Amino acid sequence: RKTFFNVKTVISTGGGAACQFENMAEMGQNGLVIYLKTDPELLVERLLGEKNKRPLIAALNGEELHGFIENLLSERRLYYDRADLVVEQTQEDTDFLEKIIEKLRQSGFW
Repeated sequence: RKTFFNVKTVISTGGGAACQFENMAEMGQNGLVIYLKTDPELLVERLLGEKNKRPLIAALNGEELHGFIENLLSERRLYYDRADLVVEQTQEDTDFLEKIIEKLRQSGFW
């Protein structure tokens, strides 16, 4: 089991980074990998306002975007499930950082 007492760096990748090359293995060997598992509905809500900055979703309406996200999450699940810790995020979460810290404590990582 990994334990980290002097974490000095947090690296936040995009969702696709975990699925390329041997990135998950590299990240796992060099640190604690946390998957911030977010409801597809919340992802749709966030992405609708950024569609013009994201060519893959620019032409999708809300329903199409929801389907696209669900398919993408399904395809990436194999990689995401390799994370050391999974923290689920919903629209009801008011202090997500506190939820991450609590999950780290419960899992013995902190």
